[in-house]
Amino acid sequence: MYVVSLFFFLTTLLNRNEIKDILSKTDDYPETLTKTINSIQASLPEFKLDDPGTLKQVQGIISAQEHLARSMASALMSLASHYDNMATALKESENGEAFTDKELQGILCYF
Repeated sequence: MYVVSLFFFLTTLLNRNEIKDILSKTDDYPETLTKTINSIQASLPEFKLDDPGTLKQVQGIISAQEHLARSMASALMSLASHYDNMATALKESENGEAFTDKELQGILCYF
């Protein structure tokens, strides 16, 4: 009984120490997050609702974001296609197919 109690006490003490270690590493997270949010907010342009140029500024930002999103989607689709081609090439290679230099060049220089 004494051994079980001692084991429980030591386990609890170790768990508390682990929790203290974790908390000490994350103590400054709220302040860091607040600083990051404030920094992002400070970098954003100020919009005045009664200014007619505000709508154009917002439209420009949205348009730029849409262009970026389309560009990223296109790159992701290209990467997925490349991955499919590499998976097919691996299967064919495992099945004993030999590739010509031209085929290898096409595989390696996809992008």
